[in-house]
Amino acid sequence: MSDQAAFGAHHSLNPQTRPPDLVISSSDEANPLYQDSAWTPQLTAAGQAVHLSGRRNPLWSPDVASPGVASERPPQMALAVTGPDVWPAVASAAQRLQETNAAAFCDVLQQQMTGQAGAAEALTGFSLACRTHAQDLRRQAAQQHRTLRAVQWQRHAAELDAEAATWSLLQHLQGNPDLLYPAGGELYELADANARASVGQRAAAVVAGNRRLNRVARLVAWLEDVAAFQLDQEDSEAERCGAINSFVAADGVWADTRQQQKQGQSRLHLSSSDKLITSLDPDAPVREGKDLAEEDAKQEGRLTAHLFRLLRCGRLHTASQLARQVSQPWRATSMAGGGLYGPLPLGQAAWDAAASDVDEAVAGEDENGCGASRALWKWACYQAAEKSAAAYQEHGGCRGGMMEAALYAALAGHLQCLLPLAASWEDLCWALSRCWLDCEVDRLLSSQPAPAQVTLEDLKGDLGECAAEVDMGVLSEGLSLLQGTWPLPRMMYQLPRTQAEVFDEAARRLAGQSAAASSAPTRHQRFQIQLALATEAEDPETHTELLTILLQTIYKQVLAQGMAEEAAEDMELLRFGAHLALALRDLADSAWNCTKPVADARLQAEEALLKHYLMHLVLSGQHDMVPLYACHVQPATREDSYMALMDLLSDHPIEAHIHVFHRSDVIFEEWLAHEPEAQLEADTMQRLATQYAGKARLATAHGPGYRARAMQWMCCSHDAPALWAALDQATCLFREFCLAGDGGTVAADFLIWLLDEREMVEAAASAVDTSDDFQLRHLAHSVETWIRYFGILRWMHRTLRSAQGFLAKGCSCREYRSWCGAWEALTAGSTSGADELGDMYSRAVRLAGLLLEFVQTGRFDALAAVSPSSQGLSNQMQLEVTSTEGPADARDLQSGRAFQRMARSDADSLAAALEAGMTAALAGADHLRDTLDFQVEATSSAAGEREPASLVRISMSWTNIEAAAAAARLLSLALKTALPPPSGPSQPAAGPLQVQNMHGCLEGQMLLCQALCYPSLLLHCAHLHQVLLQLGDDQHEESNQVYRTNSAAENCHLAANLRSIVLATTTGCWREAAKEGCKERRLQTKLL
Repeated sequence: MSDQAAFGAHHSLNPQTRPPDLVISSSDEANPLYQDSAWTPQLTAAGQAVHLSGRRNPLWSPDVASPGVASERPPQMALAVTGPDVWPAVASAAQRLQETNAAAFCDVLQQQMTGQAGAAEALTGFSLACRTHAQDLRRQAAQQHRTLRAVQWQRHAAELDAEAATWSLLQHLQGNPDLLYPAGGELYELADANARASVGQRAAAVVAGNRRLNRVARLVAWLEDVAAFQLDQEDSEAERCGAINSFVAADGVWADTRQQQKQGQSRLHLSSSDKLITSLDPDAPVREGKDLAEEDAKQEGRLTAHLFRLLRCGRLHTASQLARQVSQPWRATSMAGGGLYGPLPLGQAAWDAAASDVDEAVAGEDENGCGASRALWKWACYQAAEKSAAAYQEHGGCRGGMMEAALYAALAGHLQCLLPLAASWEDLCWALSRCWLDCEVDRLLSSQPAPAQVTLEDLKGDLGECAAEVDMGVLSEGLSLLQGTWPLPRMMYQLPRTQAEVFDEAARRLAGQSAAASSAPTRHQRFQIQLALATEAEDPETHTELLTILLQTIYKQVLAQGMAEEAAEDMELLRFGAHLALALRDLADSAWNCTKPVADARLQAEEALLKHYLMHLVLSGQHDMVPLYACHVQPATREDSYMALMDLLSDHPIEAHIHVFHRSDVIFEEWLAHEPEAQLEADTMQRLATQYAGKARLATAHGPGYRARAMQWMCCSHDAPALWAALDQATCLFREFCLAGDGGTVAADFLIWLLDEREMVEAAASAVDTSDDFQLRHLAHSVETWIRYFGILRWMHRTLRSAQGFLAKGCSCREYRSWCGAWEALTAGSTSGADELGDMYSRAVRLAGLLLEFVQTGRFDALAAVSPSSQGLSNQMQLEVTSTEGPADARDLQSGRAFQRMARSDADSLAAALEAGMTAALAGADHLRDTLDFQVEATSSAAGEREPASLVRISMSWTNIEAAAAAARLLSLALKTALPPPSGPSQPAAGPLQVQNMHGCLEGQMLLCQALCYPSLLLHCAHLHQVLLQLGDDQHEESNQVYRTNSAAENCHLAANLRSIVLATTTGCWREAAKEGCKERRLQTKLL
């Protein structure tokens, strides 16, 4: 595994999100106690050290140029990746487009959360985002030279268009709960206020007053809206490419046919002239069974096809205008017989119809207030469709004849003539639903008979000589319409009765048209069917169950496809499912009352999708979006997501943590203010940070460095509660780090830098100055003491090159070890100059003085007092330890990257050895038999870790302070492997140990720290005294020249002081040794 930033590497959920290497360096002039300019990490390329001056240089600053740093940044998005440049900079084009689409959805969600958009507007925004993304994909596919990738992008764009249609359907079905939609509000109001309302107004009232028809009307309005968008998109693309599909005034005039009629045909073309119509009236092709001239037939087919498509889009008014534009006013009049916008306009057409200036008197004349004229017009359209279809089937001809049949069939609600022209699933559903809706509305409107009675004989008399050419059966059928028999019974027989029948019939006919697998409904079409069926359900239980099945279906498809990085379409499905779950919560359907099991099942399905999407955002680096979606999940899901996010960012610079923390905190507060019932608290982010740091402290899969890194989240806020919680957690870590060997020292260095970088200690000092709280003062003093202790150790590591290099190479270049190496070389007989020896002497004196001062002042003694620590005071303490000998790399142990891992058998052996040794150590201490108790056992690491390790748990309990001190000494002997050998059967020797976790009595913990830290400092000091003594020996002429002021009496005193120090450290009486150190201070003053 490659080295990570700052120090230590730990398991990362997504290794590809790691930043370039971090290098930490310091200057020789840095104060050992962090009082002057401190070392500061800065981004560099691997293996390049950068020395920085100053105190607060950022970990990751784009303003500071560093050699070897890649300047490439991820694409800018509305919400995604707007923080520090810590995310992956290299991504595929498909992934970037997918993230852009996710950002667009996130923008819409944020607008909805802040009250800038309602539920219906959000659905429209989702649909628009998909359509915009699809257009971008198509444009890029058109510029792509790789055919396979272009095909993939085209397919992805088609999938996005289908998703946009699904959002549009949801908006039509549930986005507007007003029953006046989609037939038009003003029309309905006029129908209530005016007794002489037109049939169109009364038809709108029927749709508004019948829930079943209203749902069908919403489905029809959606199908027409989708078709209209496709038409506009094609026109826009054609205009962009210069291929404008327009018509001119002469396109509707049969000029070629008229020219051929005038000129006549030669005998050579006599057979062709027999197929040409002899009249130019509109009914001539059907009546004569002949065709137009070739060019006129093509133009007529193109015109009628476009008119039918306009009608399919709900744009009858535009179709009528086009008919007049191409010089076919007769067609415009025939299509507008039920109204300028159609007999039952829906959606936008209904609002346009309501806003148009239509004379009420003209409407009364045309419709006579009873609907007879409307029924006759529809019957005429029915007959026109029948005749055109029959003529086309009998005589063939251009496609325009069949399109004309479909055009008038749609106006009449004639399903049988309309279905053959429906080529897609949407067209079939529209034909079935539109005819069903129109016929049902007409049936409800035809209850009033015409005021004037007309007989068949009257009509025959009016026809005169033409009566012989008229089919009296058809005439009689038309006359019966005046008695309210429209729609015809044979028309009603063909219609579906439920939306389920509509979708079944569409699927059946689509399968009959083609045996290919592509003829089946697509994925989003199946989603649309389920949404429509759920909306149709009257029972709340059925409604909720159908929506639950839909969400579960989406979730199962996501799980089946996996979360492969290259499967952009799969992630689009996951995004769709998550936002669908949110949309259904906000819509009116959430007010449905159903039993608790049904409601819980739906909530679980919604939660599963949102949790999966949150994890996708975390793993894909779209971290700025996480808090927006985390507001809408259960606390447990939010916790899991943020634990993963914090773990993923643990190797990133502190700026990344601060950005994510404060963004999340602001969003949580805003959402809580907007939704007081939300399952959030004012300090949710701080609680999550504390929880993550607590979990990291108990994790044994990583070393102490991982725990120090986790503290970055707790140091993001300077609020008083967060400040004291961070400092309290820091003191707990310091106590464990001082017992964790070299790796703990490295972790403590990083933690001290973090507290200094975030000005936590200064903030605590300022708060203490204005507070009389003893606990706060004690906590601030504890942190200051630990910083001083590790500062002394860190000064001994002054030549540390960098955190990154230090991790890779272990605990090399330490001041003390470097100094010892120089001393060994000196005593081996190598020659050294006076300056070198002088520097060595002064360094030794300074180190000895710092060490003795820390022990003499007893800085650890006061830390066992009352603390705000959550551990509290008790008479028990528990340690979890492991051996430093094992399979782990020594560099990982020394750098704090990992703890040693033991097999269970090794843990059992170690536990047995420790128990035997501790029993032997207490064999002669009868006075502790009733006041001190211990237990040693082998155990496993915390549950839930990927690779559980075995540990040894030592539990101690006591009844008085004397027994507590004895317990600390006993534990210190165990950790230093200084326990007496057990009697009886031979036990394996316990190797050097390190503490992984420490719990229980705070006083006992500090006594243990004292029992280990004080002797360690004094032993170092004893070594330094020995060297100082030898530097004044006559055997070294250079030493005598530099330190000729040293007398024999002083050298003898140093030797005596050395003996007392060594004796004290071996007996545990370090306070006596510290007292002897006072004499060394006077000597130090004289020597300097």
